[in-house]
Amino acid sequence: MKIIAELCQNHNGDVDLLKKMIKAASKSGATHVKIQHIRPEILNFRARHEEGIIFNGNKISLKRPFEAEYKRLSKLTLSDRVVKDFISICNDQGVKPLTTCFARCDVKKIRKLGFNEIKVASYDCASYQLLRELSQEFSHLYVSTGATYDNELAHAVQIL
Repeated sequence: MKIIAELCQNHNGDVDLLKKMIKAASKSGATHVKIQHIRPEILNFRARHEEGIIFNGNKISLKRPFEAEYKRLSKLTLSDRVVKDFISICNDQGVKPLTTCFARCDVKKIRKLGFNEIKVASYDCASYQLLRELSQEFSHLYVSTGATYDNELAHAVQIL
């Protein structure tokens, strides 16, 4: 059985807190500890997210203004040095390090940082080229499917 301790962004960019969380996860029986590979500098402005869009009473685009999202994510970014330390601490604590990859341009970099396994966010289950590239670089992929339609999931399974 695999138990993934999802640290996500809960370290708030605080390296000491990150270290404490890794150690607590290891002591609690986690087999993996996961962070997220966040790079706000590659965010794209999308007008539809500035106010969100509701069409016929259905929310079809979330309200997530660019400037606020950029500022929020900038506080959560971990440097390459901290990521390498994260991997080292995980290995020292006997847990496997994981991260979530959000962009194709980061696939090879994340691998070079030292990750052997990778997490795919549920809304990227239908990012088929990302799945192809991740499957070529990493020994194991953990794919969330919560935001995925059945036909997208079936296609992702075919790819993987």
